Amino acid sequence: MGGVPRSNDLGSRLDRIERAIRDLQRNSTLNSASISEGTLTIRRGGRIRVIDNGSIIGEGTGVIDWAGDASFGGDTFIGGSTPISGDTAITGDTEVSGDLDVSGDMEVNGRIDVSGPAELTGNTHIGGNLTIDGNTTLGGTLTYGPGNRPDQVAADSTNATNWQATNGATIASLTIPRPSGYSNAVVLAQASGFYSADLDIPRACHPRFDLRINGTDFQIAHILDNFGTYWIVGTFNREVSGSGNISVSVRTVIGSGCDLSPGWPENRMYLGALVVFIE
Repeated sequence: MGGVPRSNDLGSRLDRIERAIRDLQRNSTLNSASISEGTLTIRRGGRIRVIDNGSIIGEGTGVIDWAGDASFGGDTFIGGSTPISGDTAITGDTEVSGDLDVSGDMEVNGRIDVSGPAELTGNTHIGGNLTIDGNTTLGGTLTYGPGNRPDQVAADSTNATNWQATNGATIASLTIPRPSGYSNAVVLAQASGFYSADLDIPRACHPRFDLRINGTDFQIAHILDNFGTYWIVGTFNREVSGSGNISVSVRTVIGSGCDLSPGWPENRMYLGALVVFIE
């Protein structure tokens, strides 16, 4: 063996120092270490453990603080919670097999694919289009913002019998409530029926039938046959703006001084209305 011969005492001391250095290289514990420049390299098969009360970070305890940037080129396993108080930018795929709790804002510029159930307990704002290919079940109320409400359609009808054609008499009427927030409406109304009159009624006393939509009258066509029966039919539409309900009615108009006989049981009038409410 070359070199300066060792005495037994000195050689023993040197051997102990060499063994201590090798042990330090294999397993070192530092209370504090600072690297101001350069690189700390952990070779393949090595690891950094943060121990807290006998447990390592992979068991859910221990803390690693990064004051600057941290770059991970391979897989990173975190066995416990990872609170992030600043911004987090992820350019690749992120797979979460457990719960993902976000207490603040989360902005996603790309696509989110959810293969299982997705439960949202708070408010959710969608600034773009929402496309749903399957069924949609709403447990609450669907509310539309101003200018986005869909048109609503309402319809009603009635039958009137045994009426008398006196001047200004309302034979049949409908009232259709206007939904809240809808100021425009298109009304399509139809009236049809027949009226039996005495053949000796003067021509000037023959009744006229008007269909009224929110105060505007439309004269209904009618035909008198040879048996003293008026056949009545008319369909009209009108745009109505404003507030309040939609009223549709049929009334008679006759000449002054005319005295018509009481109505016959055969007298009938059908009145129907279809209303499309537009915001």
